[in-house]
Amino acid sequence: MYAHKKVFFTTFMTTSDHVPYIVPDHFKPKNRDIKKQIVEYADYSLRSFLVKAKAQPWFKNTLFVFVADHGTAMTSPYEISLDYVHIPLLFYSPELIKEKKVFSKMAGQIDVYPSIMGLLKLPYMNQTLGIDLFKETRPYIFFNADDKFGVIDTSKLLIVRKDKSVDLFDYKINNAKVKAIKDTALINKMQNYAISNLQAFQYYMKESKRIVVK
Repeated sequence: MYAHKKVFFTTFMTTSDHVPYIVPDHFKPKNRDIKKQIVEYADYSLRSFLVKAKAQPWFKNTLFVFVADHGTAMTSPYEISLDYVHIPLLFYSPELIKEKKVFSKMAGQIDVYPSIMGLLKLPYMNQTLGIDLFKETRPYIFFNADDKFGVIDTSKLLIVRKDKSVDLFDYKINNAKVKAIKDTALINKMQNYAISNLQAFQYYMKESKRIVVK
């Protein structure tokens, strides 16, 4: 694509940290646990990829975005593992991003697309519930877990179950003895945020099926 002077978008999905775990003989991990070995190998592979990419003529004008589909449930004091839904989101481009920054905003996978377009300063139509994380903020992010869903901010986790029972936790404190918090106002606020977003998305999906493209 570059040789034909065309802008390109490419996606790679790594699977080295999915079963069956395979660590090549040429790579010598430091850990003995296979689950940690494949994380080492994934890290090594990403670095190798970037080293090779730097030698390409298109590197200076390329934005690299690293994001995961999910994490790993290393610890789970709650019914929903926060480790499983905590994923990295990295934007890398030494030529385009001059100043290094670390953001602690609430974010979700739906925010990746508008954030990329905003960072590249390209015109786009956002027909999702995602936001440009460089310009906007969201109070919470929510995620599903089979028969329940979770809503989270920078310190609180709300779990809403299928039977409509709810529990609120402060995940910033010591999790040795998990106890639910009684804060009706905050519970209602977080629950209403998630439900309204879900209903808006369902309405959008329903209406989008009626659009006929000719």
